Amino acid sequence: MTLEENSEYENFKKLTDRVLSVPRSEIQNRLKEYERESLANAKRRGPKPKLKPSSPSSDVSSDR
Repeated sequence: MTLEENSEYENFKKLTDRVLSVPRSEIQNRLKEYERESLANAKRRGPKPKLKPSSPSSDVSSDR
């Protein structure tokens, strides 16, 4: 191994240690927050997500 390869390996090792030190739950929270922010953007490109009805039973009248 040359000196340059050794430093590249060390840089890679430091980077992977930093990435793996973040808990999975924190990453999931950040992704959810990003998704909420991107869905709130009115000028968002691409297909819009379909809205789910809040409750299907509320649409049907019970006065039959």
